[in-house]
Amino acid sequence: MKPFFIFLLLLALFATPVLAQVAATGRTSTPKNTTAATPASKVVPPSQYGKITVQQSPLMEMLVKKHIAYNQGHPTIEGYRIRIYRDNSSNARTRSQEVMDEFATKYPETPSYRTYDNPYFKVAAGDFRTKDDALRMFNKVRRDFPKAFIIAEDINLPPLYKNEPDTAKFIQPLP
Repeated sequence: MKPFFIFLLLLALFATPVLAQVAATGRTSTPKNTTAATPASKVVPPSQYGKITVQQSPLMEMLVKKHIAYNQGHPTIEGYRIRIYRDNSSNARTRSQEVMDEFATKYPETPSYRTYDNPYFKVAAGDFRTKDDALRMFNKVRRDFPKAFIIAEDINLPPLYKNEPDTAKFIQPLP
């Protein structure tokens, strides 16, 4: 349902200006004498650029703002993790921390998460967008954690750049 909603939203966003152009000019293509088609010697200076005005429904604007607000409040996406521990015994809390520490020692590049879902303590590892990525890591992990299995779960958003994991916090939403 969510991908369908996003598709409709994007379709409406991009179709509105095209339909407005067709309604205003009766043409579906741009004129032949645009600046993109001119040779480099006849490039129009920035002071002579035209002005583009996008006319859209206030409802569309409201939907886009709602979508942005929702995503800011839910910084996760659907993905996969590897469950490496799940137990409800009397020492499950201590054991789950030990398993998490052991995993962090053996696989320092992969994050791990401990949760308590009454009555179970659970430890999951990784933030994988595809099942293939999770399966590759699972094949490594199952040697050390034989009871591990792959689960579908909401995961943290991946960093924008692999070398700069904190760049996502600098991205500003649209006004």
